Amino acid sequence: AVLVMSRRTAQWRPGGQAVLSAASARSRDFVPLRIGEFPSKSAAPVVTEGFVRGVYFDKEEKTLHIKLVEQEQEGEPFVICEVRSPGRMAIPQEGSRVRVYGTPRFDPQPGRGWSEVNPVTNIDILKR
Repeated sequence: AVLVMSRRTAQWRPGGQAVLSAASARSRDFVPLRIGEFPSKSAAPVVTEGFVRGVYFDKEEKTLHIKLVEQEQEGEPFVICEVRSPGRMAIPQEGSRVRVYGTPRFDPQPGRGWSEVNPVTNIDILKR
């Protein structure tokens, strides 16, 4: 595997291949990371892509949670994307393909134990 860092955004194609394309300037500081790589890699900040499997508001944490999966019809691997202040950020619908920018971490809370992007700094909706 080769990691190429440039001022471009990563786009994933079926089969997990990363293809770089010219895109927004904000992506220049983000390292592409597939959802399945979250448990074994730690790099900050990252950009990842996937299909929205669920969107819910956590009243206790006062954050919006988006569950992303790599493959549209699969439940795993997944990553939870935590949006602290949605503000002007586009909130995707279930089934949408999205690109998420943010900081990767692991949530060790009882009943969780999953990888997440927290905080999410931006979301691009690629397909509804």
